[in-house]
Amino acid sequence: MKDKPFKIPEWNMEWQYTCDDNRPMNIEAMSKNLLDMKEVFDKYEIPFVLIYGALLGIIREKNFIANDDDVDIACFGDTPERHHWKMRWVKNELKEKGFFIVDNSCCRCKTDFFIRNGERIDVFWFLKIDNEWIFNDRIRFPAYYFDKLDEIDFLGTKFKIPSNVEKFLELTYGKKWRIPNSKAPFMNLNPKEVRKRQKKSFNKQIVPWERGVRQGGNMNMKVMSENLLDFKEVLDKYKVTFVTIFGALLGIIREGNFISCDTDVDVACFNELGCHDHWQLKKVKEELIKKGFDVVSSDVCYLHNDFFIRNGEKIEIWWFDRIDEEWIFGDTIRYPAHYFDNLDEINFLGTKFKIPNNVEKFLELTYGRNWRKPNPKASYLNLNPKAIQERTKK
Repeated sequence: MKDKPFKIPEWNMEWQYTCDDNRPMNIEAMSKNLLDMKEVFDKYEIPFVLIYGALLGIIREKNFIANDDDVDIACFGDTPERHHWKMRWVKNELKEKGFFIVDNSCCRCKTDFFIRNGERIDVFWFLKIDNEWIFNDRIRFPAYYFDKLDEIDFLGTKFKIPSNVEKFLELTYGKKWRIPNSKAPFMNLNPKEVRKRQKKSFNKQIVPWERGVRQGGNMNMKVMSENLLDFKEVLDKYKVTFVTIFGALLGIIREGNFISCDTDVDVACFNELGCHDHWQLKKVKEELIKKGFDVVSSDVCYLHNDFFIRNGEKIEIWWFDRIDEEWIFGDTIRYPAHYFDNLDEINFLGTKFKIPNNVEKFLELTYGRNWRKPNPKASYLNLNPKAIQERTKK
């Protein structure tokens, strides 16, 4: 006897109720759905975070993506607040507002579906396991993306989004997430698969401290500002003194901003017997990694630097040693001690940053007497005292 073909039970397709994935999204209906849903979730103090296509559209296009078939949000189960226990009341209120609620009690689906006027919102319930928020084996994120959330203005109110959102979207959709692609699915986020993709994109011709860094073009001022402020927050927490130097200092003094064609931000830190700032580096690096930075330490080479990279923009620490009456990084990068022994401060990005004292003389020593004139090809001079004497004679 020939077996009858298996038919999917009707209940297993309820999340498609009145939905048609082949038509463009009704933006007006979806906007109303999301705002009404937010109102109820906020009433019961259940935090939710925009993810996947909804997040991609809001960040990239300031709106939903027209060919997207739903809005996905993340909620967090098994937390001390027991948010998932309140869902019974949430569903009752949303039913009263006209939503169709999919009964997921007849399957082991960790998703809730809310449908109205042909548009659907999916709630993915994540659990915190070790240092990840996990939905399943393929859908999982490092915990720092959700442990501390950012906000964005959308539809006249504020919605929560993952921290370091551009890095989050790169992890989810790949480096080309800014380019619209109607067929782009989210990637397998199992850490093993993520590492495989990273190995494939590994280029031995690129030195470790340049991997993931913007190659050419102008600096992303917004990203660099966020990077520098987060960097400062962590170093201040552990009382690690740093001083802006080189191009960052030149731009702040001369233009009141970063130099758009600069490749990075350089800061000086201090390493000598009376100063134990470098002892805090392990904690500093751990916290910055949690904030989404890629950290390249000096152990990959004989350079006396540490590199902190996020969203294509890089901050470098140059570790200086006090030798006699100089602060020295290397034979050609050395300054008379008085520039760093007593530091000045400058207001920048809404806070105070330390700078060398007698800063204009410092910049003249570093770049020459014409330092006030913009020159995209200008580099710092040889600061060996003998080289300085030769330039002075000329």
